[in-house]
Amino acid sequence: MKGISIAIETIVYIILAVLVLTILLYFLTSQAGPAQTSIDNERNRDSLCGKYIGKDITCANPEKVDDTNIKSQLFDVCKKIESFSCKTSLDKTCIQKCCSIFCPIA
Repeated sequence: MKGISIAIETIVYIILAVLVLTILLYFLTSQAGPAQTSIDNERNRDSLCGKYIGKDITCANPEKVDDTNIKSQLFDVCKKIESFSCKTSLDKTCIQKCCSIFCPIA
């Protein structure tokens, strides 16, 4: 009888250990979600600003950029990151603020 009770206790310990590890993993992964989203948004902004600067080096004339996809994606990402009150994707002050690392000082 004693051998059976040790096996049952071992199974209970294993179940408790798996339960605790599952709860810890859930807690840690749920906390990392917002940070990962923020990092992805920053990475997208850097990539899009680099593409935008390739077409408008001064950031002063958004009409020169013929790729509307870049402008619309940059507009969306900038709104997510910095909550700019941009009116349109052709707003040059919005683009200059969002891509301030890349754009020359006006």
